[in-house]
Amino acid sequence: MKETEDNSKLLSEGPVLKALNSIMVPMAIMMVTNVGFSYLDAWYISRLGQEALSAIDISFPLVNVCSAILYGGLGTGVSAAVARKQAKGDKEGCQSSLKMGFLLAIPLALFFTLGIVLGKDLIFSVADSEVVKELAYEYCFWYFLPVIIMAWGAVTSSAMRGAGYAKKPAIYSLICMAINGVLTPLFSFDFGLDMGIKGAAISTVIAYVIFSLFLLKDLINGSQGFKLFDFKLKIDKEILKAIFTASSIAALLPMMTNIVIYIILKFMKSRSIDIQDAFSLAKRFELYSIQLTVCLGAATMVVIGASHENHERVKEVLAKSLKFLFLIGIPVTIFMAFASGIYYSSLTKNPEIMAEGQKYFLYGGLNMLFTCAIILMNFVFQGLGKPSAPIPFSLSSVILIQGVAGYFLISSGQDTSMYYGLISAGTTITFFLILFKFRAMLRN
Repeated sequence: MKETEDNSKLLSEGPVLKALNSIMVPMAIMMVTNVGFSYLDAWYISRLGQEALSAIDISFPLVNVCSAILYGGLGTGVSAAVARKQAKGDKEGCQSSLKMGFLLAIPLALFFTLGIVLGKDLIFSVADSEVVKELAYEYCFWYFLPVIIMAWGAVTSSAMRGAGYAKKPAIYSLICMAINGVLTPLFSFDFGLDMGIKGAAISTVIAYVIFSLFLLKDLINGSQGFKLFDFKLKIDKEILKAIFTASSIAALLPMMTNIVIYIILKFMKSRSIDIQDAFSLAKRFELYSIQLTVCLGAATMVVIGASHENHERVKEVLAKSLKFLFLIGIPVTIFMAFASGIYYSSLTKNPEIMAEGQKYFLYGGLNMLFTCAIILMNFVFQGLGKPSAPIPFSLSSVILIQGVAGYFLISSGQDTSMYYGLISAGTTITFFLILFKFRAMLRN
């Protein structure tokens, strides 16, 4: 009980940097391992040949949509609910928030599993050949088959984060990344089980399942603020509704972004398969930046959620979070604008793909930077209990600029640099509009 009280006091009253770091640092370790999972998959699969790389490029936005809904959406909703209950000292409310997260995960996970199994021809129609289509389906089939277990693990780790217990999930994720790093080559290549792209998917799933089992152990013994056997059968409709609403809004932007990416990939295929692969690999790197931003955003959300009535503290939390983001993000953006070949050369030797990738980061780098800033702002509004406030700005940028304008520019044969520059401008303007909305909200 004393540890719980200390966590709550740190989040609501302690030094801002210390409060942020208590959530951010362990979660950063966890997100680095998630990036490691993704990159290892791409690196190993690229060694299986160009068709396998194209298959993983097609699968990438589908996996991201799932992550957006289950991890970014549902996980964020549960974490925000727990943070608010924790701030009030409502232990039963924290337990109920986790339980409601478990319940919501079931239909969402089934949606993805059944969607992949039954929607093969429609979902993978973006593939440029039957071989690539079959490889993409095989990877997604094995990845999504046990997704309910991964979803429960994501919900549990999010709840623990919301209560201020972020260290154990981070340690477990490091262990599981090491497991994935060993299993993927053993499962995929001919010196092991020689399962190809299927082996890469299965090894990743095994690592995530082990992660979930570690968390289950903590739920059983109650060492991280939650105890499985303390759950009551009663459904708390108020908490269920709050989590569903917050989760839906949190998932909306990343989900729509990845749907737009999937559609743009289809248009780019008509121009060149090399352009399609370069764009997909660029978005994969962009995802790595976003995943690392999520750890900062989640920490910001939890600290703001624990002290949302103190507007001065809220402004201080945001200022420090944005400063940290830009101190890291600006050098990365500049580096990728001029040295993206280092990243691309680790995955492909195709000069056309590498040249197009260089073009993306030269003209579209600001899109990566300010997409991360927008995601951070979305977490801020979640912490304030106003998750829908930035959505009109964010969705307009994604749908109208990245989607509709992208369609006309790409289908009309315009140079892709024009599209990349356009999405950079649109995302930058969107960030400042959301920042203005935040300031106006606090004044009122």
